[in-house]
Amino acid sequence: LQTVADPKQGVENLPGSTFAVAGQGKAALWANELVKLLDGQVLNIKPLAKPLYHAAAVVASNYMVALIDAALVMMSKAGVSESQGRKALEPLVLAAVSNAFSRSPVAALTGPIQRGDGQTLAAHLTALKALPESVQGLYRAMGHHTVQLARRRGLPKAQATRLVKLLEG
Repeated sequence: LQTVADPKQGVENLPGSTFAVAGQGKAALWANELVKLLDGQVLNIKPLAKPLYHAAAVVASNYMVALIDAALVMMSKAGVSESQGRKALEPLVLAAVSNAFSRSPVAALTGPIQRGDGQTLAAHLTALKALPESVQGLYRAMGHHTVQLARRRGLPKAQATRLVKLLEG
């Protein structure tokens, strides 16, 4: 599990990565040895589970990049340049990701949905009408999942239901 934006970065980041190993016998033993040589971690994945494993990697990597791009589109519409937006969002993104892994996604969740703040959510949805449908749809889809995460954190069902209705328009 590693992103390879260019060959040099891929070679530098590969050691210490996690590798999925599927199979059995000598081939699996050989693959495990290669992973050990790279100081990596092995995940034994059943062949039928590989698409779901890969989809998880796509969400965690490719979709994270798309999510940051959508945030930059929003910042641009708010009058912030791309370089200023990247500089402003980087510490926020890095802290959120660090908290999600060091604590848990449930414990790391903050923001209007976690607080049950429908007024702020409604203001966001109104402002987003000026942006491409792909950005609006992403915000709504992530909002739906965030409501489920907030429920696991203790958001009352009535507040969650109200937020979902806002997200559905």
